[in-house]
Amino acid sequence: MKKKRKFSFLILIVIMDVLITGLSLVMGCLTYSSNTKKIQQNDASIRLTNLTGNIRYALSFIGEIEKYYGLHGALVDAKEEMPRFLDLYVLDRDGNVISATSDEELSLRVKHMTPGTNRVQGRQFICVFSLTDGANLVSVEDASPIFEKEQSYFPKLILIAVIGFLATGAIMSIFWVLVKKEKPRRAILILILGAWVMLFGAFVGVTSAKDYSNSLTTLNGIIEEAFEQDIATLQEEGVPISSISDFDSYLSRYTENIPEIEKIVYKNDGLVFTRSDNYIRSVYLDYALQTLLSLMFTGMILAEYTIFLAKTREEEGKEEQDAA
Repeated sequence: MKKKRKFSFLILIVIMDVLITGLSLVMGCLTYSSNTKKIQQNDASIRLTNLTGNIRYALSFIGEIEKYYGLHGALVDAKEEMPRFLDLYVLDRDGNVISATSDEELSLRVKHMTPGTNRVQGRQFICVFSLTDGANLVSVEDASPIFEKEQSYFPKLILIAVIGFLATGAIMSIFWVLVKKEKPRRAILILILGAWVMLFGAFVGVTSAKDYSNSLTTLNGIIEEAFEQDIATLQEEGVPISSISDFDSYLSRYTENIPEIEKIVYKNDGLVFTRSDNYIRSVYLDYALQTLLSLMFTGMILAEYTIFLAKTREEEGKEEQDAA
């Protein structure tokens, strides 16, 4: 009976291993999903740069967006040029649709989204970008690229979680057999579990940060591609590139919705990007804080569970004394 009770601690700690690994896995998936959507939003922002820039430019003369009668045509043209966007909407400060490429009504939740935010709704990926004077542009895309990335990453994360869980369980079982004294044995098992949680959380944080870092290089390529297309369009219309002088104002459009890029300069027939080190550091700090909060949350659960195990041991000890 006593031997059976001793093994109850090992069983309970393995159960805790399952719970904490599952919780860390869920948090890791949520972190990756949020990161993927942010990267996709930056991509959409660059694709829509000409549209948002042209609307802002027109409004600098017109004033009120309700008086911009060419707005619907601009949205339709943008959608035809970029079929990746299923629909485009312009909303006023109260969330009312001013113009749209579709008669499909937006949900109240989407209408109340703030600029710079995004969400997946069904099979659609929705982003909101600020125009001016409280007016916002809402883009609707197919969410399949996001789902594909998640479906590629999640199985890998699950596999790592399973391997980590099994390895942790095996190591704890080995120390359970090797260490004869009960108190050191319990402390070692809890430390092993805590170390696994830290390693798994760090892996998720580093992976998300790496994907974000890679996306910055991708953003540069997308901007260069869009810039080359614009230049090619001007040349087709007979405008020589040598006659274009104010590149800075044009390129500043790309930085308005992409805080990661501080400045873009056209030099020697190419673009030179200056990243916003302060903003990028803040993003990496957010990844570190998310990882830390995840570890703190699971650590609190582990601490509470440890207290529970200690109380269980005390009760077992009392029962043994009473039986004696």
